[in-house]
Amino acid sequence: MINRISSTRFYFRNRHFLSIDLFLFAFTPLWALALRIDTDLGLVLNRPGYQADLLLIILLFSVIKLTVFLWGGLYRHYWRYASIDELSSVAILTG
Repeated sequence: MINRISSTRFYFRNRHFLSIDLFLFAFTPLWALALRIDTDLGLVLNRPGYQADLLLIILLFSVIKLTVFLWGGLYRHYWRYASIDELSSVAILTG
């Protein structure tokens, strides 16, 4: 049983990394605003003054970051065999 669990590998494909990035890009502005106004995430979504601006920021942030990542070829690499060249491209694209 333990050998079967330890031999199970999770192979992430680039579409999995893309979906994880989309989730994180949508969640990051919510979390940043919750930290800024020192409240819970649920209360951030119920504040009437922040909803429209927060939606705009989430959309702009996601579109800009995905455009930069796609343009830079971040989702074209085979990450299982990544090297220093891929590390430098990730550092340039995210920095």
